[in-house]
Amino acid sequence: MKESDCLKEPENVERIMESISNLGPEEAIIVEGEKDRKSLRSIGVSSTIYVINNGKSVVENSEKLAKRYKKIIIMTDWDRKGGQLAHEFYEQLKLLGVDVSLEERKELSFLCKKYIKDIESLYEFMRTKSGRLG
Repeated sequence: MKESDCLKEPENVERIMESISNLGPEEAIIVEGEKDRKSLRSIGVSSTIYVINNGKSVVENSEKLAKRYKKIIIMTDWDRKGGQLAHEFYEQLKLLGVDVSLEERKELSFLCKKYIKDIESLYEFMRTKSGRLG
């Protein structure tokens, strides 16, 4: 991603959201909490969204996910905790043979980190920056 892409944050964020919006039945997005899921739903993401802060360990969550999904998109926050979780889930899911993507998270972090720090704030960011969301 080029530095000039920062000038078009809302359009690029919309592109990322569209790319994850209608995943297949064997694909899912993982987020940290329920507010993150609500934010993505408000933007229009209809794909399966799995909340990982549910009292289970990374290993337990990963095993459950690996039994059900062939591809996982990790969408944790871009703070320190979110980065740690992304790394842990990436490694664990890879060991279990799941196709795991961090690219969308990396792009969102690059585009949004000067404005917001988490997925929970994404809807408000999109609404105020683009003016296209209700």
